[in-house]
Amino acid sequence: MSETSYSTTGAILGFAAIMEVGTGFLLMIDPVIVVWLLMGVDVTGVGIVLGRCFGIALVALGLACWPSGPRAPIKSPAFRAMLTYNALIALYLAYLRVVGHQGGLLLWPAILLHALVALLLIWMWRRYERAKAANR
Repeated sequence: MSETSYSTTGAILGFAAIMEVGTGFLLMIDPVIVVWLLMGVDVTGVGIVLGRCFGIALVALGLACWPSGPRAPIKSPAFRAMLTYNALIALYLAYLRVVGHQGGLLLWPAILLHALVALLLIWMWRRYERAKAANR
């Protein structure tokens, strides 16, 4: 796989990491507004506590997945973690919208953003696997 492909994968991981850290900080600061924008519902009590816990987890995920160095990012646990998170959260949010009939102003954009990141990571992974197979 070329150095350009490695840097593209790193850029996708970096973008996803920044988005998760940013969302995490917003959840830690004001989970009420984030939940309202995503789900269109008010959150109180333990929901605020759990929202902040989820925010802390997103900050940790984003920092753990920050691309580091010139090594092949596709082989990294960070790549697998970010791919898994984005694919599963896109599916779950879509489920909440379609089956649960829940959703706020930013739910569809969040679904599309997570699905796009997951698809880009899958695309990079497939490119890597094809290049690896061609070099055998």
